Amino acid sequence: MILGLSASMLFGMPSRAKGDVTHQDDDKRYSDDERSYTLAMSWVPSLCFVESLNVEKVSESCYHPHSYWTSHLTAHGLWPDNKTGDWPSFCTNEKFDFVTVTEAVGLDRMEDMWPSVSAHDDDEQFWKHEWEKHGTCSNLSQVGKF
Repeated sequence: MILGLSASMLFGMPSRAKGDVTHQDDDKRYSDDERSYTLAMSWVPSLCFVESLNVEKVSESCYHPHSYWTSHLTAHGLWPDNKTGDWPSFCTNEKFDFVTVTEAVGLDRMEDMWPSVSAHDDDEQFWKHEWEKHGTCSNLSQVGKF
């Protein structure tokens, strides 16, 4: 089960710091006063149950679940949205920096709070996808997004 919540993020999400890569395609961005996000949350036990109905697609994570997942929702995505209800994507060519993000946020914390339970992606591939598709349009730094 994935739960999507749409709200203006007014609780301290850091903006891009000086020196961070800026968006190359400004028409996909919005100004700071228009910025809002969709926060998609997952209930991992139900995702694993649904995957278990199709044996070919069961994620290894479902066989070895983190204890955190039994009592907490996890992040599936934080997507910038705009007033028309769609999500801009792939706004820059900035690549996901696994080392910087996991050192700043903590690998264990990311594995608990932002897991991939897809049989097709491991955590790093999932985070890379989330950054490159959605994060590059968010006006956030990589550390700020995660």
